[in-house]
Amino acid sequence: MTRLTTTLPLLATLILSALQPFSLSALSQTIRWDPSGGSLAKGQVSQIQLVFENCQPQGNVAFPPVAGLELQHNGSRSQNFSSINGRTVQSVSFGFNARPTTEQRVTIPAFKINTDKGEITVASVSFDVGAATVQGGQLTLDQVVGSKFVVPQTVWAGEVFPLTYRITALKRFLNSLGSEHPEWDSLPLNPEPWPKYQLADELKNGEPWINVTYTTRAIARDPGAITLNPARHVVALNTGRRDIFGFAQQEQFAITSDQPKITVKPLPAGAPAKFSGAVGQFKLESKIVPENAAVGEPITWTLTLSGQGNWPDIQSLPPRSVSKDFHAIQPQVKRTPQGENALYEFTLSEDVVLVPTKPGPYTLGPVEWSYFDPAQGRYVTITAPAAKITVAPAANAAAPIFAGSGTQAATPAPGALTLADAPKQPANIPGDPLPSAAPAPTPLPRSPLILYLLAAGLWPLLLWLVLAFLRARRTDPNRPQREARARIQKTLAAIDETPAAERERLASLLQAWQHDTAILWKIPQVVPSASLFLKTNDKETGAAWSALWSDSERALYRAGSPLPPDWSARAHDALAAKRARGFNPLSLFAPRNLFPLAAALIVSISVLQPFSPSAFGATNTSSAQTPEAAYKSGDFKTAETAWRRAVEAAPTDWVARHNLSLALAQQDRWAEAGAHAFAAFVQHPNEPAVLRNVLLTLSRAGYTPSAVAEVTRPGPVREVALRFAPAQWQCALGISVALAALAFAFVLLAVYGRRFRLLLFILAGAAFGFAALGVTVSLLSLHAYGSAKDERAVIVWKSGSLRSIPTVADTTQKTTPLAAGTVAIVDKDFPGWVRLVFEDGQTGWVPREDTVRLWK
Repeated sequence: MTRLTTTLPLLATLILSALQPFSLSALSQTIRWDPSGGSLAKGQVSQIQLVFENCQPQGNVAFPPVAGLELQHNGSRSQNFSSINGRTVQSVSFGFNARPTTEQRVTIPAFKINTDKGEITVASVSFDVGAATVQGGQLTLDQVVGSKFVVPQTVWAGEVFPLTYRITALKRFLNSLGSEHPEWDSLPLNPEPWPKYQLADELKNGEPWINVTYTTRAIARDPGAITLNPARHVVALNTGRRDIFGFAQQEQFAITSDQPKITVKPLPAGAPAKFSGAVGQFKLESKIVPENAAVGEPITWTLTLSGQGNWPDIQSLPPRSVSKDFHAIQPQVKRTPQGENALYEFTLSEDVVLVPTKPGPYTLGPVEWSYFDPAQGRYVTITAPAAKITVAPAANAAAPIFAGSGTQAATPAPGALTLADAPKQPANIPGDPLPSAAPAPTPLPRSPLILYLLAAGLWPLLLWLVLAFLRARRTDPNRPQREARARIQKTLAAIDETPAAERERLASLLQAWQHDTAILWKIPQVVPSASLFLKTNDKETGAAWSALWSDSERALYRAGSPLPPDWSARAHDALAAKRARGFNPLSLFAPRNLFPLAAALIVSISVLQPFSPSAFGATNTSSAQTPEAAYKSGDFKTAETAWRRAVEAAPTDWVARHNLSLALAQQDRWAEAGAHAFAAFVQHPNEPAVLRNVLLTLSRAGYTPSAVAEVTRPGPVREVALRFAPAQWQCALGISVALAALAFAFVLLAVYGRRFRLLLFILAGAAFGFAALGVTVSLLSLHAYGSAKDERAVIVWKSGSLRSIPTVADTTQKTTPLAAGTVAIVDKDFPGWVRLVFEDGQTGWVPREDTVRLWK
């Protein structure tokens, strides 16, 4: 009994000790903002995180509105697992872009979020907001960049006036624009869409500035005093530092324009009776063809109104009166804009067909039309003069097409009646969208394709082991540290060879050393500090690296502080003491490498699914109106938006690509429509609707993709190549290689065996023949697709310039024209830019928005 009384408390103590970490973990579910306070700069984009500890969001998360702060989820997400003193913490962080719009203190109020552990309250957090600065606080944002509107002070109601928006920046700071056009609420003005900006250099106070100017036209319909809403524009400014690739590091800022005032004067009194509200400068023309005709022959009277003015308020031409001796056929008015996206410069024409029923002289016109001319400040009446025509009696062999009231049509003489030509087949127009289908397979890159073809002739076990080994190398968690250590060794050798007088090169090498040192030590902070090295388990090594880091910081950012003479020797010794874990070849037998599909499914279900972006308000693709229904109802913009999202989510969804091309074509955006039609064609070329659409859109876009000109023309190459997509031809090539390996195996069996030799040789010959045919046809078909078969391929749909560096600010850089329809390979990305590589080795940068990726 004594032993039982002693054992029970001991057992209970052990159980409580084992369960204590789990109870602590269960009671420590929190959601917090990181950082939990501090300061932000007005207009500058800063990163903050919402951290979930030991819990997961359930459903959509609704954020309370925050006055003076724009908060947007930037799509980033990171996970962290830690165990300290038996307490396990599993956290996930979601990144947000925070941009203050005021200089007042901003507060994100407390709010509640539904999690798998119940409803949890997020504590409020406040930030002090100050003026944005650049170059380490030496200059304010207003001293570097600004924007303003240029508008007239006084306009007439309905007058078309020039509207200019201009960004002015110090040339050495401006890197690029965050968006092609400013964000602006134009009401109560009604402007034309912003055109492409124009660049101009200017010298002020001995320093070069650059002007980015947008010029369009607008009208104000209602009289009175109006104040323009401010325009906002995100700009990327150089920080003065460069990364290890030599590119200028940058930060994003949101600048706000001024708010000029415009006085809109009402139109003066005394308008003529025929005035219908037109304001501008116009021209009225009248044309009659022919001026001499016979009874029954048609006469076309064309009235044309053209000029600049408030065309949205002008719906029709002035009425015309003609004699009752004519039958009139009045078609629809033709309204033609004079330029792309033009709202205030049109040509309005109307062709009235008159068929005379009686001979004699007639007078057509005159036609008058009144408008207000803002340049003259008065009403103007313009006149299309009258014209005289003569109608002769009808010939005996002809009969009037239309007979007057009570008049019988004469019977035509035998043989006088002729038939018109049969109607021609109508020209192609965008058709109906296609239903959903399976995505197209993505072509393999060159190196994996070669491995695939080699593996097609080997046994499946060898293929399995090779793929597992490659995956183990690629996913080795210690690989970045080994590569960083190798780069540090080269950097230190370069520092040893660099004289102390070459400060700029020495600074660039020190920055590269800092970048790779952070990777080697696995420091996640964007701006590491020397104290972080002291928090590692290896205190002695960490202290050496901490001292090296402090010396490099002083040499980089403190004027007149050279690098200590023994710094390089200490850095070599520290690097020798800091080893990166090598690659373990046996890791290929790990389940994640040997069974990647099963491992990926397990990880996706158990870890990734709870943190899907849908928890943060991702748009639900199901809606009351499908994009197909929107397209068929004529709402092409809504259909375009839905299909564009589908393409972004699944780039190889060839049906979404095809349907997006149709929606763009319906809006007369043929150049971009041709690019997406071409992508759908490359992904799924054997669909008749896709082929018909790509031929239509490319003909209207005015370009032919350089990579596949052969397969867009009728001929034997197209007939064969269009049977399959590039990825399918790659698969066919692999099957042909495997068939050749099988034929070789038949030969070996025939040589070393004694039975069925003749049959084995026949089978080997047949297999070799089919393999040779398959390899030939596959290679020719892949060659016909050109660069488009590469998974990194893009098509340029907008003519522009190929630039040597990714910026529009440096006007001294070398450029060369780049035609629409060019197909190239993307090998590097930069914010807002992609670098293209061509078959001849030429490279250059183009704006990302001018290209369409074909596969991803």
